[in-house]
Amino acid sequence: MNKDIEIIGIRIHQLNLKEAVSQIENFIRSGDKHQVSVINVYSVVMMQKDEEFKKINNSSSLVVADGMPLVWLCHLKGQRDVTRVYGPDLMLSMCERSVGAGYRHFFYGGAANAAESPTATLVRREMQSWRLLQLEPSSLRAPDQFTAPTKLGIDGAHLAATLFQIYEPGFVATIIIITSQL
Repeated sequence: MNKDIEIIGIRIHQLNLKEAVSQIENFIRSGDKHQVSVINVYSVVMMQKDEEFKKINNSSSLVVADGMPLVWLCHLKGQRDVTRVYGPDLMLSMCERSVGAGYRHFFYGGAANAAESPTATLVRREMQSWRLLQLEPSSLRAPDQFTAPTKLGIDGAHLAATLFQIYEPGFVATIIIITSQL
């Protein structure tokens, strides 16, 4: 994988959309669990205020720049190969690859109208076979352990433990949290 670059203590990998998709497919083939972070300037600002959020991001297997200000900062640091990896484009690219490769995705939204969001509508048009699950946002924010009951509550309780239990090599849990912008 390409090297990473650090911007105010935040790790970003030096790659473009095609390279990000290729790396995610390598992760899938490895059979190991990986986390991919798609960050923008807002994420960077939040990470400056929340060390735990920064720690989670910096421990991700792959961190891509979804925002031109981050790309420009990478360019200023001499990393001209970095391009914007727009989150919806990455998601759609992985969905397109799934048709031939047989990857499975699990989507859920954190807002009451997540199923009607523009991103969900676009994905639904592109991929008719995926499943949508709308969950109650406050249940998703409740602390949970991987060892918690492994039955997903109707409100979304125990999502982490359930995903942990159903994980198997080749399973891609694409988790999209769609919330309203403040």
